[in-house]
Amino acid sequence: MEKIKRTHVYVMPPQSYEISGWPVEPSHQVDWSEYEKHLWCFGCEKDFIPENDGIFGGPIPIGAMTMLGISLDRINIKTHEVVKNPYAQAVLEKREVTEEEIERFRATWAK
Repeated sequence: MEKIKRTHVYVMPPQSYEISGWPVEPSHQVDWSEYEKHLWCFGCEKDFIPENDGIFGGPIPIGAMTMLGISLDRINIKTHEVVKNPYAQAVLEKREVTEEEIERFRATWAK
C-alpha cells in the first residue's frame, strides 16, 4: 500500500478524538503522521495505522463535540494556516453553513 502525504492535521492530538490501538506499546506518545490514515509513534519512531478510528469511525455529532470542546479545525501543513471548520462555526453561531464556506473549506485540502 502506497502512503499518501497529508495536506493537513487536526489542531488537537489523536487521543482527543479517541483514536487508539497502538500496535506495539500503548504507553508510547503518538501524534499525527505525515501520511494519511497513519500516526507517528515517538517511542518506536515509526508510522502506523491505528486499530481504532475513534470519533472518525462513525457519524460525528458536531454540536456535541463543540460543547465538549473538541475541535475539528485543521492546520494546513504547507501554509501552517489554521483552517476553521465551517460546520462547527455554524453550530456555535446557531446558523446554517453556506455553500461558499463549504467550498472554501474544501479548497484548503488542495493547497
